[in-house]
Amino acid sequence: MDLRALSHNWFNKFYNENVYTYLEKRFFKIVIKYLANIDGAILDAACGAGNPYLEKMYINKNRLFGIDIDPSVRIRNKLHENFIIEDLHHMKTERKFQAIISVNTWEHLQSPSIVLKNFYNSLSDRGIIIIIAPQRWHYISIIERILPLNLKNLAWQLLKGRRNMPYPAFYHLCSQKKLFLEAHRQKLDVMHFSSLEGPPLWLAKVPPLFIMASLIMQILNEHYIFRGIRSTFIAILKKKDLLPIS
Repeated sequence: MDLRALSHNWFNKFYNENVYTYLEKRFFKIVIKYLANIDGAILDAACGAGNPYLEKMYINKNRLFGIDIDPSVRIRNKLHENFIIEDLHHMKTERKFQAIISVNTWEHLQSPSIVLKNFYNSLSDRGIIIIIAPQRWHYISIIERILPLNLKNLAWQLLKGRRNMPYPAFYHLCSQKKLFLEAHRQKLDVMHFSSLEGPPLWLAKVPPLFIMASLIMQILNEHYIFRGIRSTFIAILKKKDLLPIS
């Protein structure tokens, strides 16, 4: 019996939702609100194999650029034709982007303040930054920070079927308070911030725990008081207008 499929089928029937697109569908409404009127270049930060939000928008490939530290994205990523192979901590681009989007990468950055500064320098006037990432105080994030590496690798093997945890996670600027403070310091306006608890994919192989966590998910999303411990946040930052010299 495929226990993961059993959990996913229960979720699909109970919520009438796809377990894999639950978060994506809700965040997409926010992403498209801020990207719909963008007519300039867009940078997909740590583009990996693809970006589900950009894929749904059918943007002209001439306006899309992907940056990643892994050269294999040139083969794996079918969304982009323009690639920059560089670490986000060291990125320097002559081109100015009207929008930069980072999906499930922010938590892996050792120095997100430096990356945010690089993003700022790469933005055109009034350009926007979209960040989608796990929250620092979600229970999975807390467990991941306190577990030693060998136990993290064991958890990945048991729950994800992978021998090792692929990338370390730090969660340095993954809370509303810290991100707001850093955005203000770097002259970025916060246009939007919200959070959402997603399906407990880690527990899919244990259906009773998966069902219990899914019901808790509903409670966390219904009550504002839990906004800081939900699994994932989306933040929209905007480069402030330069004041005219008097």
